[in-house]
Amino acid sequence: MRRLSLTVLVIFWAQAVFGADVGPTRDAFVATQDPLGEPVTSVVYVQQNWSPAQSVQFYFTEQGSQIIPYDWFLALEQAEGATPFRDNQNILKYRYLPQNPGAMNPDGLPVGFVAGKGLGRRWLGMTCAACHTAEIRLGNTGYRIDGAPTQGDVQGLIAALTSALQKTESDPAKFARFAAKVLGANNNAANQAD
Repeated sequence: MRRLSLTVLVIFWAQAVFGADVGPTRDAFVATQDPLGEPVTSVVYVQQNWSPAQSVQFYFTEQGSQIIPYDWFLALEQAEGATPFRDNQNILKYRYLPQNPGAMNPDGLPVGFVAGKGLGRRWLGMTCAACHTAEIRLGNTGYRIDGAPTQGDVQGLIAALTSALQKTESDPAKFARFAAKVLGANNNAANQAD
């Protein structure tokens, strides 16, 4: 009961702080090109009596999960090539829902992916929204349903993420690009070894 009360308070606080910056599109990315051949020209939110601010809070309020250091995720390339792993077309392959940047999501992470606090660094994590937000595509429209089961392929996503990390470690050119992005001005041999 205490956890539920705290969650409700956080949602109301976040709505007061961020609610004014959320428009009716909820910063949805419209997949006019789709790697699985299901492009859309618009995204519509099914009427569920959730305000745009409540949807965005559901998507991007951290919940404590830790998958990979956040700066690593931002710098990571796909296993084959130099395209960022977080590229919208790659995220769509696993049927997670890309988003445009917004007040609660400045890096434009997909729905349910968050930068969370951890000991000594930020981590990429997932929220309930990653697995409980659906987009049903009918004709040229994607219908978003908050709380519905996702079409996301978490096993495929994690396998591809693991493969990208392994390739980064084993390919000197890929690792050099990765290290330059992660380490910035501190990019030296000692820090790369760490």
